Amino acid sequence: MPVVLLLTDIPNTSRLAYVGIDNMQAGRVIGTLMGRYLGPQPCAALCLSGFDSMAAHVQRREGFHAALRARFRHIRLVDVPESTFDRAERAADILYHLLASHPDIRGIYNAGAGGAPLVEAIRKRGRTHDTVFITHELTPDRTELLKEGCIDALIDQDPLEQVTRASRLIASHFRRLPPSPVQSPTLLRIFTPEMIS
Repeated sequence: MPVVLLLTDIPNTSRLAYVGIDNMQAGRVIGTLMGRYLGPQPCAALCLSGFDSMAAHVQRREGFHAALRARFRHIRLVDVPESTFDRAERAADILYHLLASHPDIRGIYNAGAGGAPLVEAIRKRGRTHDTVFITHELTPDRTELLKEGCIDALIDQDPLEQVTRASRLIASHFRRLPPSPVQSPTLLRIFTPEMIS
């Protein structure tokens, strides 16, 4: 049975292809955006990820850390030792406590689950106006949060394009379509509140 991977790649397997985004690149892009948004003043930033066992989440975090360490050394990285297990409420609880114990946090990158619960944790701490929040996936709830300015930037991986590419690859595998060329990762799409009407 042909297998096409969408969210995270599993190299050295018999998979037909991986059609998702380059997660390391996504993390680097977000690290660069974060550094630009936060400006030159010393502060702290963190990355919340879901599963340490999922390569996509680890790569996003590593890319984010690498970009900040390379270009924005005045931004201190706060360790998030516990996994959120990709549960939004768990991520919000961790964030709520980190904002109290690290008052210099000005940047939050969410690489896993949680939109509204994380925004609520930021609100409860009274940090809505001095904190940059960047996350993934243009879902309906995150689109609303982006419109409201609760999310400063969002990276989307164009699921329609991914499913289209996966379908073509599978059809090609069964000789229903001509052979597909070697697939490159899906391009990232970056959204800011100004882009959502």
